Amino acid sequence: MHSHVLSTTHASEEFDDDGGIVHVNDFTVLQTLGSGSFATVKLARKDNKKAEPYEGEEKGQNKEKLYAVKILNKSILKRMRTMTREGRKMTVHTAYEKVDEEICVMKQLRHPNLVMLYEVIDDDSDDKLFMVLEYVKKGEIMSFDESLIQYTRNDGLAQVSGHFDEEHASHFFVDLLHGLAYLHMHHICHRDLKPENILLHNDGHVKISDFGVSHFFSDERLVPLDERHSGGANGHDSIDKHLQSMDAQGKLTKTEGTWCFWSPGEALRGAKRRAGNADAAILAAQF
Repeated sequence: MHSHVLSTTHASEEFDDDGGIVHVNDFTVLQTLGSGSFATVKLARKDNKKAEPYEGEEKGQNKEKLYAVKILNKSILKRMRTMTREGRKMTVHTAYEKVDEEICVMKQLRHPNLVMLYEVIDDDSDDKLFMVLEYVKKGEIMSFDESLIQYTRNDGLAQVSGHFDEEHASHFFVDLLHGLAYLHMHHICHRDLKPENILLHNDGHVKISDFGVSHFFSDERLVPLDERHSGGANGHDSIDKHLQSMDAQGKLTKTEGTWCFWSPGEALRGAKRRAGNADAAILAAQF
C-alpha cells in the first residue's frame, strides 16, 4: 500500500530559556496538549503558509495550519525494555521498537474516522523523534474525572449522568464501526479503544487515535475460494479447513492496552483472544 506520510531526516530546533522546544523546522510550538511517561504532544502551527497541504489533507481543510506534534525521546525509548516468552525463548523488546511499529501501522492508514499521520521528523543526530499528526480540535469525547471517579463531557452533549444521548451515541458508534472495519480489513487490531482514544472533530464526526499498542497481522492468509467450496465427499473437509483458518487469523498471544477496557476474551484465562473480536466487544461495551 502506498504511504502518504512524509519522511524528513533533518530537524532544526529552537528552545526557550527553560529548555522547552519552541520551533522545529517549519513548526512553531503553541502549547502542550498532553504528556505521558515517554512522550509529549504539542499543538504546533506550520509557519510556511505557502506550503502545499500534506497528501491526504484537503485544500482549505486546515486553514490555520495547526497540527498535533508528538515528541518522543529515542534514548529513553531504547532503555525501556520488556521481555516476552516465545516458546522456550525469551525475547527482549524496547519501547523504541514499539513506536517504530506504530509509525509503520499509521503509514498505511487513510480513512476519515482515523487520525492521520502526516510527517515523521527523525534526524539521526538528534535524540528527538517528531510525529506530525492531524489535530482534532475538540479532543476526547469523554475524559476521566478522578474526583468524581467517572467519565464526563464538557460541551453539553452528555446527559447529567455523563453518558451520551441516543442520537449522539448512535452517530459516534457508526463512525467508529467504519474506522474499525477499515483497520480489520487491513489486518490491523487497535487493542486500546477507550474514550481517551476517540477524538471529536469540528464536523461532529469522531476519529480513532493512538495506535501505540496496535498489532499488524502482516502474514495472514485467507483460504482461497477454490479451497473453500470444493464439492463432493470432501466438501465438509474444505469447510472445516476454512473455519480453522479463520479461527487462526488475528489470534492474540497476550493482552495489551488499558486493563479496565479489556474485552472478555482478553480477561478470561483460556479464552480465544481474537483481534477483531477484542476491538468489537469493547466498543459495544462502551456504547
